Amino acid sequence: MLGALARGGLIIRSLPPGLDVRSTRSCLETLGARVTHSKDEILIEGNTAHSPLRAPGRALDCGNSGTTMRLLAGMLSGWGFDSVLTGDSSLSARPMGRVAVPLREMGAEISLSAGDTAPIRLRGKRPLKALRHKLHVPSAQVKSALLLAALSGEGESVVEDPFSTRDHTERMLAWMKARISVERETIRLNPGDLEGGRTLTVNEARPRTEDGRGGGSYGGGGSRYGRDERPRR
Repeated sequence: MLGALARGGLIIRSLPPGLDVRSTRSCLETLGARVTHSKDEILIEGNTAHSPLRAPGRALDCGNSGTTMRLLAGMLSGWGFDSVLTGDSSLSARPMGRVAVPLREMGAEISLSAGDTAPIRLRGKRPLKALRHKLHVPSAQVKSALLLAALSGEGESVVEDPFSTRDHTERMLAWMKARISVERETIRLNPGDLEGGRTLTVNEARPRTEDGRGGGSYGGGGSRYGRDERPRR
């Protein structure tokens, strides 16, 4: 997703061919991103330099991927068009209110089905309001959705993570030169462009950049891999 937003796109090496990855790719292509293969590399580019995303002509099918659905909800909240996010029967039973409520506070118009589940129908707004939000559940997906939305905000957004959930998104944002800082449980992010034209190599242990290091660094020191929401919730 970040590659579709970045100036210059992103090359990913050794990306696992799982179903969640395929769902994300399909949704990005429907939004106008160009995804091309070359041997074991994938190049992801936005639609254009000035408008990397476009209004989808159909519903975005997230399959069984809660990560795809929740993070796309955050990303698309900062774009001025309508979108519908759908999924299979399992995904459609998982809670989406936890991500919809703070996104509404930022200005996005979002409606859910009975029980606060998918499909998610949203109308994005650009710019969104800046947000200060403390996670109520240990969910890296919710945190990441809010950070993606904050890229389209009108000022500094602050997300507090008292659960020390996984920090992949923060590290990727820092690596792509986002205006982000992390101090203990507090993440601060200011809107701005992401720097692309980079190569990311994925392995089982940890994503690595083209210089062989882990995916980015930021204030506050080392990785905070810890409790996160259980799969398929």
